[in-house]
Amino acid sequence: MVEGSGVLFVAGESVLLLRRSEKVTEPGTWGVPGGTRKSDKAGAPMDLLESALEECKEELGTFPDFTLLGRSLSGEEGTEYTTFIVRVEKEFEPVLNWEHTEFAWSAPNSTSDFELHFGVREVLSELESILKGEQDMPATESQSDKPLAVRKLVSGIDKSLKSRPEYPNPRDARRLTDRRRDQARRELGGKPHREVESARTLSVSPLG
Repeated sequence: MVEGSGVLFVAGESVLLLRRSEKVTEPGTWGVPGGTRKSDKAGAPMDLLESALEECKEELGTFPDFTLLGRSLSGEEGTEYTTFIVRVEKEFEPVLNWEHTEFAWSAPNSTSDFELHFGVREVLSELESILKGEQDMPATESQSDKPLAVRKLVSGIDKSLKSRPEYPNPRDARRLTDRRRDQARRELGGKPHREVESARTLSVSPLG
């Protein structure tokens, strides 16, 4: 199984899109920072969110504090990609590396002029339901009260990130169930399972 992860930044009513350079796959398309799951110094696979933030550091130079809203899971046989959807207080200007040539902040429903990477197109189509989950959270449930569902992190990888509980423990059991179901669906000629989680569903207890 090849795993990867990336980050979709949301500011106000806009999302951050990056145009892929000629030196990467799908050149010229617009996507988000991310890549194949990284390994730590000991060679063990990194936490998917931590890996995605490392990719952001490389591809954006820097990024502001953010709030984690949810994630979108997609994939096909042999691959699984997690896109974390995060909110920042305002738009920021990234310092791009060689993997991208330009950036743009755009409303999700105003991207018809962009040649979107196929994975990002899927995430944007599901973004409304994720943002609705953010709006539907009861006012009495503050973000600080939901460390596994909605977490504010400082930019980059620091001690606060290292000390947090492994993400996303509450979903491990369900992901295992989904993978088994996907395998059965493929054997029957069906499509792989696709799951989108809102901030409210991220706090669900492990199955079993």
